Amino acid sequence: MAKIRIEAKQEQQHGSANDTPSCPQCGQPMRMRKGRRGEFWGCSAYPTCTGTMEVIRNSS
Repeated sequence: MAKIRIEAKQEQQHGSANDTPSCPQCGQPMRMRKGRRGEFWGCSAYPTCTGTMEVIRNSS
């Protein structure tokens, strides 16, 4: 049960493997980050790569 909660929390923080975009600059997987202006996708290779993408939410 604890493992499921941990996996769900990690998925919530970083997105699942199926919906995680790749960095447009280096191709590495991106991670959900929080900044002053809200959430954004940041390259997992930061600080070597500074690729970012806007988070687009489905309005359902």
